[in-house]
Amino acid sequence: RRYTEASSRTSWLLKEGVTLARFKILWTSIQIMASIDTTLRISFPEPFRSYLSFLGVFLFDVTVPPFSCIFAFTFYERLLASTLTPIAIMLVLLVAMRARLAACPSDATAAQQGST
Repeated sequence: RRYTEASSRTSWLLKEGVTLARFKILWTSIQIMASIDTTLRISFPEPFRSYLSFLGVFLFDVTVPPFSCIFAFTFYERLLASTLTPIAIMLVLLVAMRARLAACPSDATAAQQGST
């Protein structure tokens, strides 16, 4: 009986894992298709353009702020900025967290006790 319960639990987890994997593949495909218009800078025919604008709702896009009125960016500079922007945001958040934990040692102690 124990083996049957464990087996049914495992098969349920595998089924959920497959569902999650399919969702990730679908989400990634939507992200790629929605960014085609801005990446390639091609004017597509109307049915496909409408489809891309619909997919744009689901686009998770971390873009460089529009400084084109001040600076002229090349493709590689925009690529570099869009690659480094999430890393810079994470570093700022990490520094802010460390500063808060250093300023409030009681919070750090409570967090360590809560994790154990």
